[in-house]
This record gives sequence, structure tokens and C-alpha cells, in this order.
Amino acid sequence: KLSRFAFWSAALRQLNLTLPCADCPAPIRLQPCAHCPKMIYYEPGNWHVLFAFRSKGSVLHKALAWSIPASLLALGLRLFLEYCEPLAEAHAAGEFSVGVSQAWSSYNFTLGFLIVFRTQQSYSRFWEGATLLQQTRGEWFNATSSLFAFSTTKAEKQDEVRRFQHMLVRLMSMLWCTALEQLGGSEFDFEVVDLSGFDTEALDFLRDQQDKCEIILQWIQRMVMYHQETGVLVAAPPILSRVFQELSRGIVLLERTQTIIDIIFPFPYAQIITMALCMHSLMMPVMCSFGMTTPWAVSLTFLSVTAFWGINYTACELERPFGNDVNDLPILLKQQDMNISLIRLLHPLVQKCPVFEYHDSDEELSCYMWKQAINGTEAVTKKVTWKGKSRYAELQDLDSLQK
Repeated sequence: KLSRFAFWSAALRQLNLTLPCADCPAPIRLQPCAHCPKMIYYEPGNWHVLFAFRSKGSVLHKALAWSIPASLLALGLRLFLEYCEPLAEAHAAGEFSVGVSQAWSSYNFTLGFLIVFRTQQSYSRFWEGATLLQQTRGEWFNATSSLFAFSTTKAEKQDEVRRFQHMLVRLMSMLWCTALEQLGGSEFDFEVVDLSGFDTEALDFLRDQQDKCEIILQWIQRMVMYHQETGVLVAAPPILSRVFQELSRGIVLLERTQTIIDIIFPFPYAQIITMALCMHSLMMPVMCSFGMTTPWAVSLTFLSVTAFWGINYTACELERPFGNDVNDLPILLKQQDMNISLIRLLHPLVQKCPVFEYHDSDEELSCYMWKQAINGTEAVTKKVTWKGKSRYAELQDLDSLQK
């Protein structure tokens, strides 16, 4: 049996965390696994240009696979036209460029509209997936924090309170893990808080089930009701019901997130775009070679085909935000972050309110810079006098302070 501080230190070591100071166990630093897929975070710099030459996570290599052959085809056609006298005379007379220029412009406009629309829908799916995932985490963590706050402070119940809190942390870690596994797939191997102490029959039953989130959620709700009856949770039923509301909102948000995975981009739409892009890659060299000089034909073919295919591949990357690709959401790190937040709740200094000494003789409230105040190097920036003033005067002082 571990003491509360010993459990905290052991849990940090298990989650591959480090403590900067042995005397102060509160600050922690995450050391993510080197093999964990991480979303690409880039620094654009002052000119927002240099980052564009980064290869990791880029789709340019896929687009170049289409644009380079198309440019070579345009070059070959231009050389062929230069050595074929009848075609060269027809090209000089403008017979090939006048009749099809408007039709080709309409085709490019339609194709560009379809690709831009797909990109907008893909980014909406990506952003919605990230937002719903964060909301789910917030709902479930807030429910856990509320249950910690609702625990009794009676001395004779502290053993039961600690047992309840440790079990709750483990179940919440399992709940978040199974939720991310449901979204990302079984190829991920997530970290969970130590499961030793649970009966093997329940874990064996859970392993063989498909909807693990629903089972763990039911276990948590039953555990809350049991400890409310035994006096471990002292909050009134109307107050305790907010926990069930947060748990239910979390599972509803998870189901909304699941629709992003289950409902993919419509096949007919994707098929038409892909076929139109293939036709564009074949026809663009022909149109440019008959209507332009050799340098312009090769350059515009390369740029046009690269742009169209690059935007389309970008949309394909964003359509499915949950996976192990470098452009997907970092769900492995989300699990580690949740474990850290849950274990931090077990720290004794988190579970009690800090001591505050109030002096009634103070007539001024001083404002400090946050980093200086938390480090103990206070430097007064503003002083607001409140004692003996009217409510209107207090509001004037606050308004001037905000300005």
C-alpha cells in the first residue's frame, strides 16, 4: 500500500514524467514517446515562406507525380509541332486555339470550384473532429473533478474516499482510452493508469466487448450511485446530477465525432473529381502546346496540374482526422495528457484549498504581473482603493484598471 505522495511519484514514473525538483512534486513535464505520431507544428516565421519547403507532411510529392509527366508531355508536343510543318502552319493560323479556349476555361473553372468545395468540406470535418474531441475531454474531466470535490472530508471515511478516487481515476483513464481507440482504430496502443486491483472477470468481459465505452460509462455511473448511498459523496442529489449530465454530454459528443469516421466523403463526388483531374492532366499539355510557346506551355502545365492535384490531396488528408498519419490529430498525446490531468487530481495539494490570510486593515488591492507574482518577485503595477467608497466609485476604478 502506497501513501498518497508515494502513489503520485510512482504514477509519474509510470507515465514517463519527470519532476524538476524533489521538494516540489507539483510541476510536471511530459516526455512523449519518440514513436508517437504527432501533428506537425510549424513556425511560419516573419515572412511565412521558409516553412513551405518542408517535406514532412507535404502532399507536393504526390502532386509532382502528375505535374512532371504532364510538363514533359507538353514539351514533347511543342517539339513535335515545331518539326511538323502542317501542324505548325495551323498553329500559326490560330485554328486550334480560338475554337476551344472558352470551353477549356469553363472546364477549368468547374473543376476548380469542385476541388475548392471539397477542401472546404474536408477542413470543416477536420476542425469539427478536433473541437468535439476537446469538448468530450472537457466534459469527462470536469465530471471527475466534480466528484473529487463532492467527496466527504470526514476522517473516518478517508480510506473509502481514497479508494473511490483511485478507482475513478482508473475508470476515467480507461473510458478516454477506449473512446480514442474507437475513433483511431485498434492499431493504436494507448497508455492507461495502472489497472491492478480490478477483478479479472470484469476486465476479461470488457476485453471481449465491442462497445467498451458504454460499459465503462455504466460502471462509473453505478460507482457514483453506490458511493453516494454509502456517504462518500456528500453533494445533494440535484448537485450530483450535474456529473451525470456531463458524462452523458461526453458520450453524445463522442457519437457525433464517430459520424466523421462512419460517414466519409460521398463516393460519386470523389469519383467525378478524380476523373476530371485525370482528364485535366492529359488535356492541359495539349491545350498549352497548341496555344503557347514552349517555355510558357511547360511552365503553365506544371503549375496548373500541381495546384489542382495538390489541393485535392490536401482535402484527402483532412477528410479523416483520426489516424496515424502525420497530419492527423495527435490522439496518443491526448491520452497521455488526460492521464496526467487525472493523476494530478490525486495530489494532496490539489484536493485542498490553499491557505489564505486576510487582513481587514488593507484599504488597497494591488495588482501584480502574473509571472512575477507566482515566482515571488512582486512588483506592483496598479493599486485600487475600495474601502469607504461608493459602488459607483468602485466601478470607476475597475473601469480605469481595465483600460
